[in-house]
Amino acid sequence: MIYLIASVLCSVVFIQMLKLSQKHGGGGGVAVAVINYAVATVVLAVPLTWRGVGGEWAPLGAGAVNGSLFFVHLLAVLAGYKLAGVSIATALSRAGVVIPSLVAWWFYGDRMTPWRWAGLALAPVVIALLRPRDTSSNGQRPRHLTWRADVTLLLCFLIAGAIGSVHKFAQARWGGGAPAPSPSIQLYQASLFFFAMVFSLVFAIQQNVPFGPRDAVLGGMLGVVNVATLVFVLAGLAAMPATVFFPSLGCLDIALNAIASRILWKERLLRRQIVGLVLAMGIVLLVSL
Repeated sequence: MIYLIASVLCSVVFIQMLKLSQKHGGGGGVAVAVINYAVATVVLAVPLTWRGVGGEWAPLGAGAVNGSLFFVHLLAVLAGYKLAGVSIATALSRAGVVIPSLVAWWFYGDRMTPWRWAGLALAPVVIALLRPRDTSSNGQRPRHLTWRADVTLLLCFLIAGAIGSVHKFAQARWGGGAPAPSPSIQLYQASLFFFAMVFSLVFAIQQNVPFGPRDAVLGGMLGVVNVATLVFVLAGLAAMPATVFFPSLGCLDIALNAIASRILWKERLLRRQIVGLVLAMGIVLLVSL
């Protein structure tokens, strides 16, 4: 349970810092993201050089796959922030936990109970309730979301689900326990952030994204938080079933980010969205039964 709580807290801090970087960093947060991935790679690669990896290539490949997904997910989330706000984009992203939960049940035999099935069944309802009502640039005149906004939010959902599924695969194959994870899982972690950094850097160069001192500070802090989040997630998957961990992580993350976004960014929530947040917390209770 301690790994779940730590994962949630780290994730909330990361999301809110990412929003801060989008407002005050270079290139709408892209420059901060590049530095974040670079710092995370260094933090994980340094201890790995001492332990060695024995010439394993599979963790490197899995990290490359998830690194590319991290990069695409980052672009989708940053776009979602602009289109729908932090709390809503985060909610749609975290609702993607339905996918790795089903993957863990189907492929890895993680136990499902009627209560857990009920919790997963409520996830689409929560998504529908949390779907935002878009507003004009001045925040006053409501208008309907465009198809691009719908596609962006759908991508947040699907890619987050794919990322969680690869995490489960890596944990099941190489182990993700703490405080001493295997060299293979450390290679997977370092490879993930390395490839995410490469893709992000290429994108930043193509878009002529400016880099500045503020980007370095925000990116460095984000990198450390990102590493802590990944470590706690993999440790949590080793300590408890993914069918419990992922829904609990997702719903707690949704609720706490909504509260934080209301306090920090003054984002308003509709009544149906508040109902959705309450149901999200209910899912946590159901999957824990």
